[in-house]
Amino acid sequence: MVEKAFLKYRSICGREAFKRATRSCGSSWTSSKERSSTPYPGLCVALRWVTNWPVATGTVTGCFGRDVRPAELTCLRTSRAPLGPCLRRTLGVRVGSAMPCAITISKPMTYTSASHPAVRDAKTAASISVLLVAALCLVLGACNPQEMALLGSEGTNEVTAFEPGTGTIKGNVAIPNVSGGVSEILLRRDGQMGYVRGEVTQGQTTIHVVDIESPPVLEGTPTTVSYIATDMAEVNALTIVSAGRDALGSSDILVSSAVPAAQSEEDVLNLGPGSDATVDVCDDESTVLVAMNGTGSQRAVRKLKIDDQQQLTDTGDSFQTSAPPQNVHCAPGSQAGIVVNALAKAQTFTTANMNVVDTQNLAAHGGGTASLGHSADFSSGGSAVYVVSSVGDFTGRGHLERFSFNPSTGALGSSTQTMIEPVTRTTVGLELVGVGPNDKTVYVTEWPDDRVLVLDATTLSQQNVISGSAINAPLSVNVVGK
Repeated sequence: MVEKAFLKYRSICGREAFKRATRSCGSSWTSSKERSSTPYPGLCVALRWVTNWPVATGTVTGCFGRDVRPAELTCLRTSRAPLGPCLRRTLGVRVGSAMPCAITISKPMTYTSASHPAVRDAKTAASISVLLVAALCLVLGACNPQEMALLGSEGTNEVTAFEPGTGTIKGNVAIPNVSGGVSEILLRRDGQMGYVRGEVTQGQTTIHVVDIESPPVLEGTPTTVSYIATDMAEVNALTIVSAGRDALGSSDILVSSAVPAAQSEEDVLNLGPGSDATVDVCDDESTVLVAMNGTGSQRAVRKLKIDDQQQLTDTGDSFQTSAPPQNVHCAPGSQAGIVVNALAKAQTFTTANMNVVDTQNLAAHGGGTASLGHSADFSSGGSAVYVVSSVGDFTGRGHLERFSFNPSTGALGSSTQTMIEPVTRTTVGLELVGVGPNDKTVYVTEWPDDRVLVLDATTLSQQNVISGSAINAPLSVNVVGK
Protein backbone atom coordinates (compact mmCIF):
# COMPACT_ATOMS: atom_id res chain seq x y z
CA MET A 1 0.00 0.00 0.00
CA VAL A 2 2.91 2.41 0.64
CA GLU A 3 3.98 2.12 -2.98
CA LYS A 4 0.40 2.66 -4.19
CA ALA A 5 0.03 5.76 -2.04
CA PHE A 6 3.27 7.18 -3.41
CA LEU A 7 2.06 6.50 -6.94
CA LYS A 8 -1.17 8.35 -6.21
CA TYR A 9 0.86 11.24 -4.81
CA ARG A 10 3.01 11.27 -7.94
CA SER A 11 0.03 11.16 -10.28
CA ILE A 12 -1.49 14.25 -8.67
CA CYS A 13 1.59 16.29 -7.73
CA GLY A 14 4.10 15.34 -10.42
CA ARG A 15 7.39 13.50 -10.32
CA GLU A 16 9.50 16.38 -9.01
CA ALA A 17 7.26 16.86 -5.98
CA PHE A 18 7.23 13.07 -5.56
CA LYS A 19 11.04 13.04 -5.48
CA ARG A 20 11.11 15.83 -2.90
CA ALA A 21 8.54 14.04 -0.78
CA THR A 22 10.29 10.67 -0.80
CA ARG A 23 13.63 12.29 -0.02
CA SER A 24 11.98 14.21 2.80
CA CYS A 25 10.21 11.26 4.40
CA GLY A 26 13.19 8.97 4.23
CA SER A 27 12.95 5.24 4.54
CA SER A 28 12.62 4.69 8.28
CA TRP A 29 9.11 6.16 8.65
CA THR A 30 9.72 7.01 12.29
CA SER A 31 7.94 9.91 13.90
CA SER A 32 11.12 11.10 15.58
CA LYS A 33 12.89 11.29 12.21
CA GLU A 34 9.94 13.12 10.68
CA ARG A 35 9.83 15.68 13.48
CA SER A 36 13.55 16.33 13.45
CA SER A 37 14.59 16.42 9.82
CA THR A 38 11.66 16.44 7.42
CA PRO A 39 10.60 19.63 5.60
CA TYR A 40 7.14 18.11 5.15
CA PRO A 41 6.46 16.06 8.31
CA GLY A 42 2.72 16.33 7.77
CA LEU A 43 3.24 14.70 4.39
CA CYS A 44 4.69 11.59 5.95
CA VAL A 45 2.00 11.51 8.61
CA ALA A 46 -0.79 11.80 6.09
CA LEU A 47 0.82 9.23 3.80
CA ARG A 48 0.69 6.93 6.77
CA TRP A 49 -3.01 7.76 7.13
CA VAL A 50 -3.45 6.72 3.52
CA THR A 51 -1.51 3.49 3.73
CA ASN A 52 -2.48 2.20 7.17
CA TRP A 53 -5.75 4.07 7.93
CA PRO A 54 -4.71 4.99 11.47
CA VAL A 55 -5.99 7.93 13.47
CA ALA A 56 -3.52 10.32 15.02
CA THR A 57 -3.96 11.47 18.59
CA GLY A 58 -1.64 14.42 18.17
CA THR A 59 -2.30 17.61 16.24
CA VAL A 60 -0.67 19.22 13.23
CA THR A 61 -0.06 22.95 13.11
CA GLY A 62 1.87 25.40 10.92
CA CYS A 63 0.51 26.86 7.70
CA PHE A 64 -3.02 26.92 8.93
CA GLY A 65 -2.55 29.29 11.85
CA ARG A 66 -4.11 26.83 14.28
CA ASP A 67 -4.11 23.17 15.17
CA VAL A 68 -5.78 20.81 12.74
CA ARG A 69 -7.21 17.90 14.66
CA PRO A 70 -7.93 14.46 13.18
CA ALA A 71 -11.64 14.89 13.88
CA GLU A 72 -11.66 17.87 11.56
CA LEU A 73 -10.54 15.70 8.67
CA THR A 74 -13.75 13.65 8.73
CA CYS A 75 -14.82 15.19 5.44
CA LEU A 76 -11.77 13.69 3.77
CA ARG A 77 -12.40 10.22 5.11
CA THR A 78 -15.37 9.27 2.97
CA SER A 79 -15.79 8.07 -0.56
CA ARG A 80 -16.44 10.95 -3.02
CA ALA A 81 -15.40 13.42 -0.33
CA PRO A 82 -15.95 17.18 -0.87
CA LEU A 83 -12.29 17.98 -1.40
CA GLY A 84 -12.31 21.64 -2.41
CA PRO A 85 -14.86 23.08 0.03
CA CYS A 86 -13.66 20.66 2.72
CA LEU A 87 -10.10 21.95 2.54
CA ARG A 88 -11.25 25.55 2.40
CA ARG A 89 -13.60 25.05 5.36
CA THR A 90 -11.38 22.84 7.52
CA LEU A 91 -7.94 24.21 6.75
CA GLY A 92 -8.71 27.68 5.50
CA VAL A 93 -6.91 27.25 2.17
CA ARG A 94 -7.92 27.42 -1.46
CA VAL A 95 -7.49 24.29 -3.55
CA GLY A 96 -4.63 24.71 -6.00
CA SER A 97 -2.79 27.36 -4.03
CA ALA A 98 0.79 26.93 -2.88
CA MET A 99 1.48 27.25 0.83
CA PRO A 100 5.26 26.97 1.30
CA CYS A 101 5.62 26.83 5.08
CA ALA A 102 6.74 24.59 7.87
CA ILE A 103 4.44 21.96 9.32
CA THR A 104 5.26 20.81 12.84
CA ILE A 105 3.80 18.05 14.96
CA SER A 106 2.79 19.39 18.35
CA LYS A 107 3.39 16.10 20.13
CA PRO A 108 4.34 12.53 19.20
CA MET A 109 1.77 10.91 16.93
CA THR A 110 0.23 7.64 18.01
CA TYR A 111 -1.86 5.36 15.87
CA THR A 112 -4.39 2.66 16.55
CA SER A 113 -6.23 0.82 13.84
CA ALA A 114 -9.17 0.31 16.20
CA SER A 115 -9.78 4.05 16.43
CA HIS A 116 -11.69 4.18 13.17
CA PRO A 117 -14.02 1.74 11.40
CA ALA A 118 -12.30 -0.34 8.79
CA VAL A 119 -12.55 0.53 5.11
CA ARG A 120 -14.76 -2.26 3.81
CA ASP A 121 -14.43 -2.03 0.06
CA ALA A 122 -11.70 -1.35 -2.45
CA LYS A 123 -13.49 1.55 -4.16
CA THR A 124 -13.84 3.49 -0.90
CA ALA A 125 -10.22 2.77 -0.03
CA ALA A 126 -9.09 4.02 -3.44
CA SER A 127 -11.15 7.21 -3.09
CA ILE A 128 -9.72 7.84 0.36
CA SER A 129 -6.20 7.32 -0.96
CA VAL A 130 -6.68 9.77 -3.82
CA LEU A 131 -8.35 12.41 -1.67
CA LEU A 132 -5.88 12.31 1.19
CA VAL A 133 -2.87 12.36 -1.10
CA ALA A 134 -4.42 15.21 -3.09
CA ALA A 135 -4.90 17.03 0.19
CA LEU A 136 -1.21 16.59 0.91
CA CYS A 137 -0.17 18.08 -2.39
CA LEU A 138 -2.51 21.03 -2.14
CA VAL A 139 -2.26 21.85 1.54
CA LEU A 140 1.41 21.24 2.21
CA GLY A 141 2.51 23.13 -0.88
CA ALA A 142 4.29 20.14 -2.40
CA CYS A 143 2.75 21.03 -5.76
CA ASN A 144 4.33 24.41 -6.32
CA PRO A 145 2.65 26.35 -9.13
CA GLN A 146 4.93 27.06 -12.06
CA GLU A 147 4.72 29.26 -15.14
CA MET A 148 4.10 26.86 -17.98
CA ALA A 149 2.43 26.49 -21.38
CA LEU A 150 1.10 23.41 -23.15
CA LEU A 151 0.62 23.25 -26.91
CA GLY A 152 -1.51 20.87 -28.95
CA SER A 153 -0.89 20.47 -32.68
CA GLU A 154 -3.10 19.07 -35.41
CA GLY A 155 -0.25 17.71 -37.52
CA THR A 156 1.44 15.51 -34.90
CA ASN A 157 0.53 13.13 -32.08
CA GLU A 158 2.82 15.01 -29.67
CA VAL A 159 2.03 17.78 -27.20
CA THR A 160 4.71 20.34 -26.38
CA ALA A 161 5.48 22.10 -23.10
CA PHE A 162 7.34 25.41 -23.06
CA GLU A 163 8.26 28.09 -20.56
CA PRO A 164 6.23 31.19 -21.41
CA GLY A 165 8.74 33.64 -19.96
CA THR A 166 11.63 32.52 -22.15
CA GLY A 167 9.92 30.56 -24.91
CA THR A 168 12.20 27.61 -24.09
CA ILE A 169 10.68 24.29 -25.16
CA LYS A 170 10.87 21.80 -22.28
CA GLY A 171 10.06 18.86 -24.51
CA ASN A 172 7.36 16.81 -26.18
CA VAL A 173 5.43 13.67 -25.35
CA ALA A 174 3.65 11.41 -27.81
CA ILE A 175 0.03 10.46 -27.15
CA PRO A 176 -0.54 6.80 -28.08
CA ASN A 177 -3.07 5.51 -30.63
CA VAL A 178 -3.84 8.95 -32.09
CA SER A 179 -3.79 9.45 -35.86
CA GLY A 180 -5.31 12.93 -36.37
CA GLY A 181 -3.22 15.10 -34.08
CA VAL A 182 -3.72 16.07 -30.43
CA SER A 183 -5.31 19.49 -30.38
CA GLU A 184 -7.67 19.17 -27.39
CA ILE A 185 -5.60 19.90 -24.27
CA LEU A 186 -6.03 21.24 -20.76
CA LEU A 187 -3.20 22.54 -18.57
CA ARG A 188 -3.92 22.51 -14.86
CA ARG A 189 -3.75 25.92 -13.19
CA ASP A 190 -0.67 24.99 -11.14
CA GLY A 191 1.24 24.06 -14.31
CA GLN A 192 2.22 20.66 -12.90
CA MET A 193 -0.10 18.44 -14.94
CA GLY A 194 -1.87 18.52 -18.28
CA TYR A 195 -4.75 16.52 -19.77
CA VAL A 196 -4.89 15.48 -23.41
CA ARG A 197 -7.77 13.97 -25.35
CA GLY A 198 -6.56 10.74 -26.90
CA GLU A 199 -8.17 8.08 -29.02
CA VAL A 200 -11.90 7.70 -29.53
CA THR A 201 -12.95 4.05 -29.61
CA GLN A 202 -16.50 2.74 -29.77
CA GLY A 203 -17.89 6.15 -28.85
CA GLN A 204 -15.67 6.58 -25.78
CA THR A 205 -12.83 9.05 -25.32
CA THR A 206 -9.51 8.44 -23.59
CA ILE A 207 -8.06 11.30 -21.52
CA HIS A 208 -4.33 11.07 -20.80
CA VAL A 209 -2.47 12.75 -17.93
CA VAL A 210 0.82 14.45 -18.80
CA ASP A 211 3.35 15.27 -16.09
CA ILE A 212 5.03 18.55 -17.07
CA GLU A 213 8.67 17.64 -16.54
CA SER A 214 11.73 18.18 -18.71
CA PRO A 215 10.71 16.47 -20.92
CA PRO A 216 6.99 15.89 -20.26
CA VAL A 217 5.94 12.30 -19.64
CA LEU A 218 2.67 10.35 -19.60
CA GLU A 219 1.56 9.63 -16.05
CA GLY A 220 -0.55 6.73 -14.84
CA THR A 221 -3.50 5.06 -16.51
CA PRO A 222 -5.77 7.14 -18.81
CA THR A 223 -9.35 7.96 -17.85
CA THR A 224 -12.20 7.00 -20.18
CA VAL A 225 -15.35 9.09 -20.58
CA SER A 226 -18.45 7.59 -22.11
CA TYR A 227 -18.86 9.79 -25.22
CA ILE A 228 -16.90 11.76 -27.85
CA ALA A 229 -15.45 14.59 -25.75
CA THR A 230 -14.84 17.90 -27.53
CA ASP A 231 -13.68 20.03 -24.58
CA MET A 232 -12.34 19.83 -21.02
CA ALA A 233 -12.14 22.26 -18.09
CA GLU A 234 -10.60 22.16 -14.63
CA VAL A 235 -12.69 22.30 -11.47
CA ASN A 236 -9.73 21.94 -9.12
CA ALA A 237 -6.50 19.97 -9.02
CA LEU A 238 -8.46 16.76 -8.50
CA THR A 239 -11.51 17.11 -10.77
CA ILE A 240 -12.15 17.99 -14.40
CA VAL A 241 -15.35 18.39 -16.41
CA SER A 242 -15.67 17.44 -20.08
CA ALA A 243 -18.43 17.76 -22.66
CA GLY A 244 -19.26 16.16 -26.00
CA ARG A 245 -21.69 14.04 -27.97
CA ASP A 246 -23.09 10.59 -27.35
CA ALA A 247 -22.10 8.80 -30.56
CA LEU A 248 -23.56 5.38 -29.72
CA GLY A 249 -26.96 6.21 -28.34
CA SER A 250 -29.14 9.29 -28.69
CA SER A 251 -26.57 11.71 -30.17
CA ASP A 252 -27.35 13.93 -27.18
CA ILE A 253 -24.89 16.29 -25.55
CA LEU A 254 -23.32 14.76 -22.44
CA VAL A 255 -21.32 16.49 -19.70
CA SER A 256 -19.40 14.55 -17.08
CA SER A 257 -17.10 15.04 -14.12
CA ALA A 258 -13.99 12.89 -13.74
CA VAL A 259 -11.12 12.35 -11.30
CA PRO A 260 -8.14 11.45 -13.53
CA ALA A 261 -5.91 10.43 -10.61
CA ALA A 262 -8.46 7.71 -9.80
CA GLN A 263 -9.28 6.98 -13.47
CA SER A 264 -12.97 7.47 -12.66
CA GLU A 265 -15.85 9.19 -14.41
CA GLU A 266 -17.93 10.39 -11.47
CA ASP A 267 -21.18 11.73 -12.93
CA VAL A 268 -22.77 12.14 -16.38
CA LEU A 269 -25.51 14.64 -17.24
CA ASN A 270 -27.55 14.49 -20.47
CA LEU A 271 -28.42 17.93 -21.90
CA GLY A 272 -30.51 16.69 -24.83
CA PRO A 273 -30.02 16.76 -28.61
CA GLY A 274 -27.04 18.56 -30.10
CA SER A 275 -24.05 18.18 -32.41
CA ASP A 276 -21.14 19.39 -30.27
CA ALA A 277 -20.34 21.29 -27.08
CA THR A 278 -17.70 23.32 -25.30
CA VAL A 279 -17.32 23.77 -21.53
CA ASP A 280 -15.66 25.98 -18.93
CA VAL A 281 -15.68 26.04 -15.13
CA CYS A 282 -15.67 29.33 -13.25
CA ASP A 283 -13.10 30.01 -10.56
CA ASP A 284 -15.74 29.58 -7.85
CA GLU A 285 -15.23 25.87 -8.63
CA SER A 286 -18.98 25.28 -8.78
CA THR A 287 -20.38 27.13 -11.84
CA VAL A 288 -20.11 25.13 -15.07
CA LEU A 289 -20.86 26.79 -18.43
CA VAL A 290 -21.73 24.61 -21.41
CA ALA A 291 -22.18 26.08 -24.91
CA MET A 292 -23.88 23.55 -27.17
CA ASN A 293 -24.83 23.59 -30.82
CA GLY A 294 -28.28 22.36 -31.75
CA THR A 295 -31.54 23.55 -33.23
CA GLY A 296 -33.76 26.22 -31.70
CA SER A 297 -33.41 26.47 -27.94
CA GLN A 298 -30.76 23.72 -27.98
CA ARG A 299 -28.23 26.15 -29.47
CA ALA A 300 -27.49 27.79 -26.18
CA VAL A 301 -25.15 28.52 -23.31
CA ARG A 302 -26.39 26.69 -20.23
CA LYS A 303 -25.40 27.01 -16.60
CA LEU A 304 -24.78 23.88 -14.55
CA LYS A 305 -23.54 23.42 -11.01
CA ILE A 306 -21.03 20.89 -9.72
CA ASP A 307 -21.19 20.05 -6.02
CA ASP A 308 -18.73 18.76 -3.45
CA GLN A 309 -19.29 15.16 -4.55
CA GLN A 310 -18.63 15.89 -8.25
CA GLN A 311 -22.36 15.66 -9.03
CA LEU A 312 -23.65 17.84 -11.89
CA THR A 313 -27.00 19.67 -11.89
CA ASP A 314 -28.68 21.71 -14.63
CA THR A 315 -29.83 25.00 -13.10
CA GLY A 316 -32.23 25.68 -15.97
CA ASP A 317 -30.60 29.07 -16.66
CA SER A 318 -29.52 29.62 -20.28
CA PHE A 319 -29.63 31.89 -23.31
CA GLN A 320 -29.67 31.19 -27.03
CA THR A 321 -26.56 32.06 -29.02
CA SER A 322 -26.63 34.03 -32.24
CA ALA A 323 -24.73 31.30 -34.14
CA PRO A 324 -23.15 27.88 -33.42
CA PRO A 325 -20.81 28.36 -30.44
CA GLN A 326 -17.11 27.55 -30.73
CA ASN A 327 -15.89 28.32 -27.20
CA VAL A 328 -17.26 29.60 -23.90
CA HIS A 329 -15.11 31.20 -21.20
CA CYS A 330 -15.88 32.29 -17.65
CA ALA A 331 -14.22 35.53 -16.54
CA PRO A 332 -12.17 35.77 -13.32
CA GLY A 333 -14.52 36.34 -10.41
CA SER A 334 -17.21 34.02 -11.82
CA GLN A 335 -19.69 36.83 -12.46
CA ALA A 336 -19.51 37.07 -16.26
CA GLY A 337 -18.41 35.21 -19.37
CA ILE A 338 -18.02 35.30 -23.13
CA VAL A 339 -19.07 32.93 -25.91
CA VAL A 340 -17.43 33.07 -29.34
CA ASN A 341 -19.43 31.72 -32.28
CA ALA A 342 -18.84 30.37 -35.76
CA LEU A 343 -19.98 33.56 -37.54
CA ALA A 344 -17.23 35.66 -35.91
CA LYS A 345 -19.44 37.17 -33.24
CA ALA A 346 -18.95 37.28 -29.47
CA GLN A 347 -21.62 37.58 -26.80
CA THR A 348 -20.87 38.52 -23.21
CA PHE A 349 -23.21 37.64 -20.36
CA THR A 350 -23.67 37.58 -16.62
CA THR A 351 -23.59 34.19 -14.90
CA ALA A 352 -26.09 34.97 -12.13
CA ASN A 353 -29.06 35.06 -14.50
CA MET A 354 -27.43 34.19 -17.85
CA ASN A 355 -28.48 37.47 -19.44
CA VAL A 356 -26.67 38.67 -22.59
CA VAL A 357 -24.88 41.99 -22.01
CA ASP A 358 -23.11 42.76 -25.31
CA THR A 359 -23.08 41.26 -28.81
CA GLN A 360 -19.92 42.17 -30.72
CA ASN A 361 -19.04 41.65 -34.38
CA LEU A 362 -15.43 40.50 -34.40
CA ALA A 363 -12.84 41.79 -36.87
CA ALA A 364 -13.35 38.85 -39.25
CA HIS A 365 -17.14 39.21 -39.30
CA GLY A 366 -18.52 39.72 -42.79
CA GLY A 367 -15.15 39.29 -44.43
CA GLY A 368 -14.86 37.17 -47.60
CA THR A 369 -17.25 34.29 -48.13
CA ALA A 370 -16.82 32.82 -44.65
CA SER A 371 -15.99 34.27 -41.27
CA LEU A 372 -15.18 32.29 -38.14
CA GLY A 373 -14.86 33.03 -34.46
CA HIS A 374 -12.54 30.76 -32.50
CA SER A 375 -11.74 31.37 -28.82
CA ALA A 376 -10.89 33.90 -26.13
CA ASP A 377 -8.88 34.28 -22.94
CA PHE A 378 -9.02 36.77 -20.06
CA SER A 379 -6.29 38.65 -18.27
CA SER A 380 -5.74 37.55 -14.68
CA GLY A 381 -8.08 40.13 -13.20
CA GLY A 382 -10.57 40.02 -16.06
CA SER A 383 -10.04 43.65 -17.15
CA ALA A 384 -9.17 42.55 -20.70
CA VAL A 385 -10.31 39.75 -22.99
CA TYR A 386 -8.46 38.56 -26.11
CA VAL A 387 -10.48 37.06 -28.98
CA VAL A 388 -9.36 35.25 -32.16
CA SER A 389 -11.34 35.25 -35.43
CA SER A 390 -10.57 34.35 -39.06
CA VAL A 391 -11.77 34.97 -42.57
CA GLY A 392 -11.99 31.37 -43.64
CA ASP A 393 -11.65 31.62 -47.43
CA PHE A 394 -8.91 32.27 -49.99
CA THR A 395 -8.42 35.86 -48.77
CA GLY A 396 -6.87 34.29 -45.70
CA ARG A 397 -6.55 36.71 -42.84
CA GLY A 398 -6.88 36.22 -39.13
CA HIS A 399 -7.35 38.67 -36.29
CA LEU A 400 -6.52 38.92 -32.61
CA GLU A 401 -8.49 41.57 -30.74
CA ARG A 402 -8.02 42.93 -27.25
CA PHE A 403 -11.16 44.35 -25.61
CA SER A 404 -11.35 46.07 -22.28
CA PHE A 405 -13.82 44.16 -20.10
CA ASN A 406 -15.77 44.60 -16.89
CA PRO A 407 -15.69 41.21 -15.11
CA SER A 408 -18.54 42.23 -12.81
CA THR A 409 -21.04 43.40 -15.43
CA GLY A 410 -19.82 41.62 -18.59
CA ALA A 411 -19.58 44.89 -20.53
CA LEU A 412 -17.08 45.16 -23.40
CA GLY A 413 -15.10 48.37 -23.93
CA SER A 414 -12.51 49.72 -26.33
CA SER A 415 -10.52 47.41 -28.58
CA THR A 416 -7.13 46.97 -30.26
CA GLN A 417 -6.40 44.43 -32.98
CA THR A 418 -3.60 42.88 -35.00
CA MET A 419 -3.43 40.59 -38.01
CA ILE A 420 -2.42 36.94 -37.65
CA GLU A 421 -2.57 33.89 -39.88
CA PRO A 422 -6.12 32.50 -40.22
CA VAL A 423 -7.53 29.14 -39.18
CA THR A 424 -9.86 28.13 -41.97
CA ARG A 425 -12.08 25.70 -40.09
CA THR A 426 -14.26 25.49 -37.01
CA THR A 427 -12.46 24.99 -33.71
CA VAL A 428 -14.99 23.82 -31.13
CA GLY A 429 -13.34 23.60 -27.72
CA LEU A 430 -9.87 24.56 -28.99
CA GLU A 431 -8.18 27.54 -27.35
CA LEU A 432 -6.07 29.46 -29.87
CA VAL A 433 -4.95 32.22 -27.49
CA GLY A 434 -3.57 32.30 -23.96
CA VAL A 435 -2.59 35.19 -21.70
CA GLY A 436 0.88 34.86 -20.19
CA PRO A 437 2.16 35.33 -16.64
CA ASN A 438 1.72 38.81 -15.14
CA ASP A 439 -0.49 39.80 -18.09
CA LYS A 440 2.54 41.03 -20.02
CA THR A 441 2.34 38.77 -23.05
CA VAL A 442 -0.23 36.93 -25.14
CA TYR A 443 0.39 33.65 -26.97
CA VAL A 444 -1.53 32.86 -30.15
CA THR A 445 -1.14 29.82 -32.40
CA GLU A 446 -0.45 30.27 -36.12
CA TRP A 447 -1.80 27.10 -37.63
CA PRO A 448 -0.53 27.58 -41.24
CA ASP A 449 3.01 28.62 -40.18
CA ASP A 450 3.74 25.96 -37.54
CA ARG A 451 4.52 28.48 -34.80
CA VAL A 452 3.27 30.38 -31.78
CA LEU A 453 3.40 34.17 -31.76
CA VAL A 454 4.34 35.98 -28.55
CA LEU A 455 2.70 39.42 -28.48
CA ASP A 456 2.76 42.36 -26.12
CA ALA A 457 -0.45 42.14 -24.09
CA THR A 458 -1.22 45.86 -24.43
CA THR A 459 -0.07 46.86 -27.92
CA LEU A 460 -0.29 43.38 -29.54
CA SER A 461 3.10 44.00 -31.14
CA GLN A 462 5.18 40.89 -31.84
CA GLN A 463 7.81 40.07 -29.22
CA ASN A 464 8.93 36.55 -30.11
CA VAL A 465 8.17 33.42 -32.12
CA ILE A 466 8.16 29.86 -30.75
CA SER A 467 8.63 26.99 -33.18
CA GLY A 468 10.11 23.51 -33.25
CA SER A 469 10.01 20.12 -34.92
CA ALA A 470 7.03 18.94 -32.85
CA ILE A 471 5.01 22.11 -33.51
CA ASN A 472 3.15 21.08 -36.63
CA ALA A 473 -0.12 22.92 -37.39
CA PRO A 474 -0.54 24.13 -33.79
CA LEU A 475 -4.06 24.93 -32.68
CA SER A 476 -4.42 24.90 -28.89
CA VAL A 477 -2.33 26.73 -26.33
CA ASN A 478 -2.89 26.83 -22.56
CA VAL A 479 -0.77 29.19 -20.45
CA VAL A 480 -0.75 29.27 -16.64
CA GLY A 481 1.11 31.18 -13.96
CA LYS A 482 -0.89 34.42 -14.06
